[in-house]
Amino acid sequence: MNATKTSFTLLETLAADGPLGVTELASRIDTTKGTVHNHLTTLRSLGYVKQVDGRYDLTLRSLATGERTRDRMQLFRVAKPYLDNLTKTTGEYAGLYVGEASCATRVYHATCSDSWSPSSVNGDQVPLHATAAGKAILSSMSDDRVEDCIRRHGLDRYTDGTITDSSRLFEQLRKVRDDRVAYSRGERIEDVNGVAAPIRGGDTDGRAAICVVGPDEVLHGRHFEEDVTGQVFSTAKKIELDLRSA
Repeated sequence: MNATKTSFTLLETLAADGPLGVTELASRIDTTKGTVHNHLTTLRSLGYVKQVDGRYDLTLRSLATGERTRDRMQLFRVAKPYLDNLTKTTGEYAGLYVGEASCATRVYHATCSDSWSPSSVNGDQVPLHATAAGKAILSSMSDDRVEDCIRRHGLDRYTDGTITDSSRLFEQLRKVRDDRVAYSRGERIEDVNGVAAPIRGGDTDGRAAICVVGPDEVLHGRHFEEDVTGQVFSTAKKIELDLRSA
């Protein structure tokens, strides 16, 4: 593991499970305590890590870095008020995702006080092939690029409903390109459904999508496939129009 990768692995491990001691961290990332200590010393001097009672944890500096990056995005600035309105009209979780490598990164989300929400935070990544937002993003890519993504990263199974066959995925993507909406039905989380629409334009090279996600007991039937789908589709079109005129 090279030095840069070690530092980022330490940051991600602390983000998930901190605070942790040097011995615990060395065991988690399979390296020596001396290596861990050296990296932590550097990260601490840069303000990304703090030491409390002999254990290490992250500071909030990473949060500032991510938020500054997001706030520079034209797509985020345009889409945010539309996402806030979408969650009010549907009563469900609404999210904005951008495609990065083999995943879709959550840029922003909006929820109502009593709506379902995934146990994740802005900046977390979800698989492209197992989520509505991910499939909407894949639909904006060429078949060659999708094939390369599958070859590099595979089609991991998360539930019994996950698409793990490339021919079936391409069949769905053809329909998404025609209809401009993508669905997921219990494919990443059991009994959780989603509908998404791709966002073209802006500063993400067309690799973005908005979605509404919720439990199957709420998002099903005509309400899901017509009412909520129509709201997601129309919201995506409004965002695209604003991006063109921005």
